[in-house]
Amino acid sequence: MQYESPYSNIASFNLLTGEKTSAAQITKLFVENLMHSTSSINGMGNNTEEHVEEIAHEKNDSSPKNLHLSLPARKTLNWSPHIILRDGLKQLLAWYLDVNLPFGPLSTSSKSFNKSSRQFLRRQSDLLLCHPDDDDVYCLAGRRYLPCASECSDPNFCLHSAFDYTAQVARQLSENCEIVLYSAFLSDHTTDLDVVVAPETNHDQHPSSSICSIAFLLESSILAKDLRRRNHANRNGDPEEENTITYKGWDVILINMQQNQLSRKLRHLLKLSPRNFFHSSVKAALYIPPNFPTKPEIDDILFTTGLLHRLPLNAYSNSNQDSRAYHREMEQMNYMVGTSKRDALIILPSAAIGENPQVQHVMSGSYPTKVQKISIEKGMKSMIDPSLWNNDEATRNHVEFEKDIANMFNNPNFVTSQQQQTATTTAADTAVKFSHRHWTRKHWVVHNFENLHAQNLRCDWYLEQIQWDDDNENISFAHILARMEVERFHKYANNEEKSKILEEQNTKYIDLQSDEYQWSIVTYPNSSSNAAHDIGYVRILDDRALMIERKLWQIRNKVKKVTN
Repeated sequence: MQYESPYSNIASFNLLTGEKTSAAQITKLFVENLMHSTSSINGMGNNTEEHVEEIAHEKNDSSPKNLHLSLPARKTLNWSPHIILRDGLKQLLAWYLDVNLPFGPLSTSSKSFNKSSRQFLRRQSDLLLCHPDDDDVYCLAGRRYLPCASECSDPNFCLHSAFDYTAQVARQLSENCEIVLYSAFLSDHTTDLDVVVAPETNHDQHPSSSICSIAFLLESSILAKDLRRRNHANRNGDPEEENTITYKGWDVILINMQQNQLSRKLRHLLKLSPRNFFHSSVKAALYIPPNFPTKPEIDDILFTTGLLHRLPLNAYSNSNQDSRAYHREMEQMNYMVGTSKRDALIILPSAAIGENPQVQHVMSGSYPTKVQKISIEKGMKSMIDPSLWNNDEATRNHVEFEKDIANMFNNPNFVTSQQQQTATTTAADTAVKFSHRHWTRKHWVVHNFENLHAQNLRCDWYLEQIQWDDDNENISFAHILARMEVERFHKYANNEEKSKILEEQNTKYIDLQSDEYQWSIVTYPNSSSNAAHDIGYVRILDDRALMIERKLWQIRNKVKKVTN
């Protein structure tokens, strides 16, 4: 253990039991516990003992070592061991199994298991095998162990990683920023940042925009090593600057990890659950992928993040002339913006829902205003890279699961256990579908940081995706919106709302003449006694809508400038 006082150098302490223990003895203790498991651990199967003993022989260390107790630890820290090695190893093993195998060991055969190793360890010992917190003892079974850097984690039960320090650095960098443009380059093979950020997006050079641009880069990457070499002479050994570098308009933050150390929970963290990485002053964050094809200008960022909010024109001007001109533009494009104020929890770009629109057709109003809904098969294919669809087993598993759950739930004979227990179940209750229809692209994402339920939505998305081995987050997003619609139907909707849900599910066409089709309702419980639930919106925009909204945004900006 190391301790660093703010007034002195780092001091090291050996926290040992004082017993003579060899690697072979430690191996034997592990084997005694592992062999009692009713199934294999991490694929070791029946060769657990041979596998662990092989590790001990490779170390060539069977002779006991005299691990004497460090006197500085006893004197300086007033510390002495209270747990014997055998019990400590058992607690460590139980903790590891609870975190990594909460539902029991992995099975390499077709036989199912009845008990987990954790259950065996708990039953065989009077020890408290869960992590103590203050005066209470929490059992890890059933708890969500997430990275501490995630906004979805329980700070008392979370997994520490290099992302903790990364989040701290990023929060400092984003202070006084209202908008953050960010990307994550999580490959050891990254040789350059393909995306160049316009210099004026940096808030130091353009303070009126309050925009920060932050790139997260693995320290083990080729580019990070090259940047470190190039910038070393200019850093003067300042430890606070060693992990941040300015490059191509980005504030680059180096993550002290290698690619093979990134678990699923860490790999998806920055894109899906980024709130803890940015200062509380940040209202919105725009994620773009490492292979983003264009250079984001400041207007692009302001327009895209501005789509979180739908404001009527009278929020900018009360002039009847402005209003008439604005509505003429909408009429020409066969498009109408809703008049009520509305905020989105998150924004994503839609996968193709029709023919690729040409600008001249959209602006002239000749583009079709009604398109047919697509099947789950076509919807999945519209979201997934063809090479992954055909060759990636993890992607195939994810797709097949979604197809299976839709087929099962939408079977007319399928009745949930809740419906079986409810005497008032109607035909409408069994008619609601698990409807995959929110098709999005793996492209950019806008996160709203001003709404609490936006965090709930991000966590729902993140928790769904980390169950899968693939990187198709858009499949998980379609899943949670389909699930939430079913939950809203059964928990919150009155008969009128239920009818609307069923009508929307059963219609074969999407009406593009207003922006209503872009806004999908999600609901969350409300702690207030005035309402049973809160309503939030997810906004998904297709290419035609983005062209039109950009045109209308430019008109509103002109009106705003004239008014000011």
